[in-house]
Amino acid sequence: MSTVGITTTVTVAGLTGVKRVTARVDTGARYDSLDYALASKIGAGPIVDVKKVRSATASRLKAERRPVVPITVRLGDKVVHTHATLADRRKMRYPLIIGRETLRRAGVLIDPSLESDGKDEEKETGRQAASMLKLHAKLRRVVPEERAITPAILALQHGGAWSYRDEDVSSVAVPVREEEDGAILERLYLLVNPRVERSEDRIIRLEKCGEKELRRVAERPRVLEVSHEGGATILVDPRRRVVEVSRLEPGKITFRGTAAANVHHELSHLTEEESGPTILDFEVE
Repeated sequence: MSTVGITTTVTVAGLTGVKRVTARVDTGARYDSLDYALASKIGAGPIVDVKKVRSATASRLKAERRPVVPITVRLGDKVVHTHATLADRRKMRYPLIIGRETLRRAGVLIDPSLESDGKDEEKETGRQAASMLKLHAKLRRVVPEERAITPAILALQHGGAWSYRDEDVSSVAVPVREEEDGAILERLYLLVNPRVERSEDRIIRLEKCGEKELRRVAERPRVLEVSHEGGATILVDPRRRVVEVSRLEPGKITFRGTAAANVHHELSHLTEEESGPTILDFEVE
């Protein structure tokens, strides 16, 4: 278990960049707080929620409503995929506040006698930022609509399936794993404006979304045919440590098994369908 001070140097990453910054640890704050300028530099997003937050800069009578974005923070020797509220911290000393939820998940101890000078690991984070920008540029060449790229970036960084929706664009990204010569390759499909064309059979399973407190029962298809308006396929090869991006022309694609269930799960987010009962509604025998 590592130890951090009241101020500590952390690596914070978004969709398109990585920065090394000095952050303030605040056990009185539940959520992390990220400056708008820093969020822009690392491409933090998309906005997934809005939370009411009371702070020293907010009115004592009325809490501020702040947008929430996913970020990745390396704190001590742990990497935590978490969420931060966005705030204007231009007049404050620290662009990032680490709240108690991230501290708990990172499992760090706090030693008030420790302070950070904010100097280290610039070369590593510079390479990471350059790599992410190169990936983003490659995806933009095959998927012109930048908003639709978001799920692919999140899936590559954090794993799992992701989705995005606004008024005129929707997209999903889902990984399909393949075994080859003693390695597990991951082929990620990014589908723009996907639509269900056909579904067969069913799988009943427990699911948990990032914003939900408990796992819920969901019924998903075992076979799912989806039409789409193009996108990308991204092959991740852990042996060669390379990511290959290819254009996916408009058409139809059929998913089976876990991949079909995962695609259907993300499509249900686009239509705001509700899942079944939670695990706490089960009978104990």
